[in-house]
Amino acid sequence: MTTQSFFKIYGIVVFGIGIGLAQPVAAGEFQLIARSGDVAPDGNGALSLFAAPVLNSNGQTAFFTLLSGTAGGDADDFAFYRSDGTSLTRIARDGGSMVDGETIGSITPFVLALNSGGTGLASVQIVGQQSSFTILGSGGPLQRFPRPGEPSPSGNNSLFAYSQLGINDSGVGVYRGLYSGINQEAGIYLRNVNESYTTLLLEGASGPQGGTIDSLFTPTINASAQIGILGELDVAGQIQSVALRLDTLGTTELARRGDILSDGITVLEEFRNGSPINVSGNLAFSADFSQPGKFKEGVFLATDDGVTLLAQGTLPGGTIAANFIEVADLNAANQVTFTAEVTPGFDRSSGIYVADTDGVQLIALENTLTPRGDHFFHHLYYRNIASNDLGQTVFMADLADEIDGGLTGRGLFFYDPDLGLEQVLTTGDAYLGDTVSGLDFEGVNGSTTTGPGPQASGANDQGQFAFLFSLTNSGDQGIAVWSPSSVPGDIDGDGDVDGADFLEWQLSGGSASSLADWEANYGTALPGDFDLDGDVDGTDFLEWQQGLGTIYDATDLTDWEATFSVLAPFAANSATVPEPATLGLVLIALVFLPLRVHRAFVVHE
Repeated sequence: MTTQSFFKIYGIVVFGIGIGLAQPVAAGEFQLIARSGDVAPDGNGALSLFAAPVLNSNGQTAFFTLLSGTAGGDADDFAFYRSDGTSLTRIARDGGSMVDGETIGSITPFVLALNSGGTGLASVQIVGQQSSFTILGSGGPLQRFPRPGEPSPSGNNSLFAYSQLGINDSGVGVYRGLYSGINQEAGIYLRNVNESYTTLLLEGASGPQGGTIDSLFTPTINASAQIGILGELDVAGQIQSVALRLDTLGTTELARRGDILSDGITVLEEFRNGSPINVSGNLAFSADFSQPGKFKEGVFLATDDGVTLLAQGTLPGGTIAANFIEVADLNAANQVTFTAEVTPGFDRSSGIYVADTDGVQLIALENTLTPRGDHFFHHLYYRNIASNDLGQTVFMADLADEIDGGLTGRGLFFYDPDLGLEQVLTTGDAYLGDTVSGLDFEGVNGSTTTGPGPQASGANDQGQFAFLFSLTNSGDQGIAVWSPSSVPGDIDGDGDVDGADFLEWQLSGGSASSLADWEANYGTALPGDFDLDGDVDGTDFLEWQQGLGTIYDATDLTDWEATFSVLAPFAANSATVPEPATLGLVLIALVFLPLRVHRAFVVHE
């Protein structure tokens, strides 16, 4: 592609527009994947308007785009592409792709999934037909899920409709189908790798622990083809919520309304939403619950060992008991990402939280300042949130210039348990020689069929995320991927650790105590231990700055420079107080001597 290249974001350059210098900086770089005007891979037309992309664990993106200047006009002006960062592969294109020997007439502009093998899902219609169905493709011949009218796995009924579809990294798919006929059926079905179909559970079947399955909701699938799903049981005429895990061996009931938790007083009431299933086969969901004299809403984790209440009541940043909880994601470490309303009033504020058995962490809260301090969070949407197995969370938020103010922009944010919350890109920021006018990010939520994980969202387990952007002056749109810095201390994302990183670290309010982990590696013989107390912290900086104790200069650094290729701590062989210029170099050395410290020193509470 003619416009593909890497664009690095240097916090002060890109994020310093009208903001002042002392602001948190996101350490990473952007890779431009596609932009309006790029020529289509087959030369027929140019990319024009995009939908938000998804990103898999191998860093591949998939997205829909409208094409301009095509030979067939409306007949071939929409396509579904996958990018590996250097080139585009066509998965499907209207007027140019075929399935079952028939030409695709239109593609629905919604990316359903992209697994680690590069297989993407999209909904299509055949030329001259009204019904749609889902295709699977990775650049070669297209496969598909069942088409309307095709028989059920039992052969007794014909497909009338199905829910959103999902596929895991092994290529196994899942869907909730409704088949019409003499013996109408609805239930959960697997699409196997060999394109055969298996019925997992039908509405009307007996529940594994009693009752009758009354209804089943949208399923999720994990890498082992285990299915997580919420539903309802009919128990002697009473409808009860239930959480189930399905696989080819059978159905396991993990929780139902009326269950009493291990504390002996907490009773599960109506389930609200959720059912993302993680690699261990555990499920997360929100539900009402009761305790003596109390009726509240909470976040729950269901495992083979029982149900755990992870979050409830007044959450961090809130002033009332959490309500309207929406479960967004569940990772391999059993951390649940969710949103909840946590303040009173007509326009109640919502927050984004991560909860596990250790407690609840506030990620962002409406009507509070963003990390840069240039906006307030205006609206937070659970559908624009994704988490990964590193405990990181990516989300998009609407922004305002004042508390309870009107919408004035949009931003992309990255949370890391070690680094805190970082503001990556906001409308109004400079990018690609222009100004960002719009952003969009595809999140994972409890309604999707591939959660948790990267297949159906713009984030992956490497800490990367893909997004859609629009530019003000050119009017262009594009797809880009942001990657966090892979070099410890590389705050400006240029691949090395040097004075520019120190400047950004200093302006972001860093602290020399961030280097204390060197003690664990080097005992008491610590580089930078200027006060000789066996650690490296703020008192060492103060000792050096004031010229007290032993004085250091840069004359004996050759061994450290040879080892680390960066400025290093200084040996005691001079009684000369450093000049201002030298002072800056020594400060740089003090902060950036190690290559083993945490990935960056920016920590935002």
